[in-house]
Amino acid sequence: MKKKWNRPGLKRVLLKQVYNFYPKYYHKTIWLIGTGRSGTTWISSLINHDNTYRELFEPFHPELRELKSLGLKKHHYLKPGTQNVKIEHISKQIFNGSFYSPRVEYSNKLIWSVNYKNILVKDIFASLLAFEICNNNQQIKPILLLRNPFAVALSKKQTKHWNWMDSPSNFLKQKDLVDDFLKPYVELIQDISANGSYIDKQILIWCIINFIPLVQFKEKDLLVSFYEDWIMDPDNELKRINEYIGLNQIAPYQITKTTTFQNPSRTAQKKSFNVSKWRRELTLEQIKSGERILERFGLKKIYTKDSVPDHIVLNEIRMAK
Repeated sequence: MKKKWNRPGLKRVLLKQVYNFYPKYYHKTIWLIGTGRSGTTWISSLINHDNTYRELFEPFHPELRELKSLGLKKHHYLKPGTQNVKIEHISKQIFNGSFYSPRVEYSNKLIWSVNYKNILVKDIFASLLAFEICNNNQQIKPILLLRNPFAVALSKKQTKHWNWMDSPSNFLKQKDLVDDFLKPYVELIQDISANGSYIDKQILIWCIINFIPLVQFKEKDLLVSFYEDWIMDPDNELKRINEYIGLNQIAPYQITKTTTFQNPSRTAQKKSFNVSKWRRELTLEQIKSGERILERFGLKKIYTKDSVPDHIVLNEIRMAK
């Protein structure tokens, strides 16, 4: 019997049955959204340092086998108020815990879903879906993770083989997205797609997928967390998240002492705690070109020259919408 249980196929069948037929009520539901190479995998493991969350790894990934019928694009936009029965159905399954996929479940150590008190979903292609999905699933507490766009762009360049979106013009194929948000930027998107460097293209993609949720969500309905703040003061970031979701923590966090903080995630090449390292690897012209793109979206000053997040500027951006 023990031998049979160790067979991966049998495990998958049994776990799928458990999740599909015995969904449970989770006390807290977190959705961590961000772009690729922004640290979402590492941050989700820090949030779940005590293993109280069932972690779902990128269930809205457009290439996930279980989602093929949805026809999702990378960074798919879901227009508010537009009914999409298939996406609504799969969203309900994901956030009530009845969804199961072996790839999505990779980090969960406990066998049965009933052992988890909370659920933590993390995605890198769902920023433009999040607003409407959250409207239809009020229990979700969404968190937008931001990392310096130059660091993200450079990291994506170093991992090109991971098949990132590399042409901002792909956004123009989504008519609702253009009509709702991108009309003022069509010329810029076309120009950068045709003539921009790889770094330029990734910075423009970063702007689009982060600017839109910042505009869509009310301040109280979306917590913005910076990757750099997790490096400088992870205990405070975890405290902010727990306060946001209504979870009281009595004992001190001391996240920096955990092995999770010191070790890179499975998607990280090498953990670096130098938030300005990217400056040594980009030319001055590359930086100036990227800043011009950021300025068009009002995001140029969201980081200081020392690569430190400016929370005052972030608040101004969110209040100005």
